[in-house]
Amino acid sequence: MLEFAKLGICAVVEPDVDGEALVRSLQRTHAQVSHVWPAPATYPVAFDLLVTELLDDLPGRLPWSPGEFPLALCVVVRERGRLNLGTLRDSTPHCTISLPLRRNDVEAALATGLAQFQYERRLRARIDKLDDYIRSIRSVERAKAVIMARKRIDENEAYHYLRRQAMARRISIGELALAIVDTDELLS
Repeated sequence: MLEFAKLGICAVVEPDVDGEALVRSLQRTHAQVSHVWPAPATYPVAFDLLVTELLDDLPGRLPWSPGEFPLALCVVVRERGRLNLGTLRDSTPHCTISLPLRRNDVEAALATGLAQFQYERRLRARIDKLDDYIRSIRSVERAKAVIMARKRIDENEAYHYLRRQAMARRISIGELALAIVDTDELLS
């Protein structure tokens, strides 16, 4: 079983019979649970997991952009009333919990939601690294052009010159290339 005791959970649910049952189920996981109601205009982010009612204006209450989650998001869907699929989609939750609860609903949703959140975080880190790599390649190409023009050498020699200078300074080729490009732009 996953270790939930170290989690900080903010539960934004109506304190009716089903909402109180959900809060008790969250507390049984031994997580640190804070129950908030009414729903704040802007949701807090100082938690590991946000469990919230599916409100019509939920996406506007979330203080982050879709895909840029600072914490895992679990949306509570109630049996009563009509399910607003557009709002659910726009909220981009990591998991959902249906009320009234059934046995193991909370643990299954927490495990799924946290795993999805961690997976997305790893993917975001890889994307950020790839973006940095692409920017670095662009800088290297521009720096080679600057070096070729200044030293009147060919592309291969310019790359080797850039590589030697980076090694001598103990910095990456990308960092040196960016400095060269910035300096060239400043002096132009």
